[in-house]
Amino acid sequence: MRTCSKCKILKSLDSFYKDKSKKDGCTSYCKVCSANRSSLHYKNNKEEYIKRTSQWYANNKEYRQAYRRKHYLDNKGAYNASVALRRSVKLKATPSWLTQAQLNDITKIYKACTRVSESTGKTHHVDHIVPLQGHNVCGLHVPWNLAILPASMNLSKHNKHNSWNDE
Repeated sequence: MRTCSKCKILKSLDSFYKDKSKKDGCTSYCKVCSANRSSLHYKNNKEEYIKRTSQWYANNKEYRQAYRRKHYLDNKGAYNASVALRRSVKLKATPSWLTQAQLNDITKIYKACTRVSESTGKTHHVDHIVPLQGHNVCGLHVPWNLAILPASMNLSKHNKHNSWNDE
């Protein structure tokens, strides 16, 4: 048992992080107080953290690419399973009652996305407005559920759908 230096509450040693430099092998603040302290420090220095992270991100492009490539190669089965699952969901979400003209419209949207990406020099995605695998909703793979979005905007959505139920 140990008393936290911050909250002054007696807690078991597993409530403290390990610190080999201390006599009992634990930090003086409990895990909860340490988390609160770190959170407060981040809030007070958010710009500095963002700047430092952005600089590292810019300076380590090759390292990040190599890491992602190695991760992909080490986990190829998981990636393939994910792609196969999405493909099957997409097939199930494509209604059989779609006309050939509507299927052609879907192809046109994907081709238009490629043209937009090439003309702007920025990556764009074809987004399902209502996600195919949403938490509370499941959309269809139909032309009126597709939109061309910048990749950063599409990725920031995190497969979420904004509706009156989600607010």
